[in-house]
Amino acid sequence: MHDIRHKFAIERLQEGWSIYRVSRYIGHVSVRTTERYYFRYLTQEEQNAASSDGDNGFR
Repeated sequence: MHDIRHKFAIERLQEGWSIYRVSRYIGHVSVRTTERYYFRYLTQEEQNAASSDGDNGFR
């Protein structure tokens, strides 16, 4: 089950979802937790896009 959660988070971040949105979807209390676990799988460009989107809620 954890593998599915990881796959979901990584794919959504690569699609351009904000880190805040992904963090809420997977239930992390802190966005820092999401960054720590998933940013290592993203390119610098993908990391910048995920971070710059801001806390804009659900699309």
